Amino acid sequence: MPSRLQSPLVDTHSHLSSEIQLLLCSGHLPHDGTVDTTSQLRIKAILANDINWDYLIEIALYHKMLPLLCQTLSNICDESIPASVMSQLHEMATHIAMRNMALAQELLRLLELLQNHNIDALTFKGPALTSLLYGNLIFRFFGDLDILVHPQDLLRARELLLDHGYQLPLASENQPSETEILQYGHALHVEHETSHALVDLHWRLGGSFSPLPLTFEELWQQHQSMPLLGASVKTFQTEDLLIYLCVHGAKHFWYKLGWICDIATLVRSQPSLLNDAFMARVKACGAERMVLLGLLAAKQYFGAPLPEVIWLRAKSDSTVVFLLEEVNQRLLTPSPDTHEHIGPRLYRRYLQLRMRERFRDQASLWLAIISSILRPTKRDREVLRLPSWASCLYYLVRPVHCIQRYGWRFLQNL
Repeated sequence: MPSRLQSPLVDTHSHLSSEIQLLLCSGHLPHDGTVDTTSQLRIKAILANDINWDYLIEIALYHKMLPLLCQTLSNICDESIPASVMSQLHEMATHIAMRNMALAQELLRLLELLQNHNIDALTFKGPALTSLLYGNLIFRFFGDLDILVHPQDLLRARELLLDHGYQLPLASENQPSETEILQYGHALHVEHETSHALVDLHWRLGGSFSPLPLTFEELWQQHQSMPLLGASVKTFQTEDLLIYLCVHGAKHFWYKLGWICDIATLVRSQPSLLNDAFMARVKACGAERMVLLGLLAAKQYFGAPLPEVIWLRAKSDSTVVFLLEEVNQRLLTPSPDTHEHIGPRLYRRYLQLRMRERFRDQASLWLAIISSILRPTKRDREVLRLPSWASCLYYLVRPVHCIQRYGWRFLQNL
């Protein structure tokens, strides 16, 4: 049995603000919603400090951890928590719970609709992930539904949704064409006409900038079924889910604590998942560095138990350590508005390159970057009308148009 390293709760995060510490303590909530004695003592010690309650609620919402924070503080019943704050938290958490329940019911309706038309579909993130990780739909915030179908069923599935109350998003001047979406993207987005439920209809995981070599056939063959509101839904097997969550978090530079909390909760519930076979599969996928980064962040912020061999492998990779420092610098800045914008886009591309350990994956990413720069948009085609036989010239015109329109900001935002 490999030894496991687990970060203690006490004094691990004492250098962080009291508000962030409360969020991190909330990430240890078990399925039954109770708070253990050690955590209660730690939380009461934090509450003895001067808490900026407005800021706490703001960052809890931003980091998608408000339901966990509400449940945690409800169990503490400390007199230092203003009644108005608890009332506000309960009201917001109730609204999130009702929204989650409505989205879960809509998901079941859509999955039944697809099944009735012989379209195989897997659901992930959203209601399925929330129920799987936390045992209750009320403990995690999600804003849309994610469904994965076979590439050959994509357009048929989309038309089916459009025939049952959904519509395409409003077009914008920079919106890529359907051909470009199918070639370079990974999901089509639709929105319900009345409930405004958002659905991402995926046909592959990731996209040009963060591809994950897990095909629908592989995921379908290895899927697991799980209960959701009395029904049974198909989702990724736990191993595939952990890989995906780490790649998804790396794609977005882990700017939300809720994503890291998901990793920690999954690892804490199934510690045997982190074995040699899992790490060998991760390496074969070319996702070792992204997975190590996610696991290291989960240990650092939420005390996720890691086998010593994995912890040592992560700490010995100087690039993983560097990337974790980049995450740390941006994740806990005073203003949540700064989290999503990880510096100039060119620097973000650099970080994405550093997250790939294999040269062939780095080369593919370089090609994707160059393609995104040179690929003509709908606006480029409208500004200069060329005959179809000369359409290849748009690739030469595109950089000129961008520099004319945006100046040197274009180069800064590559």
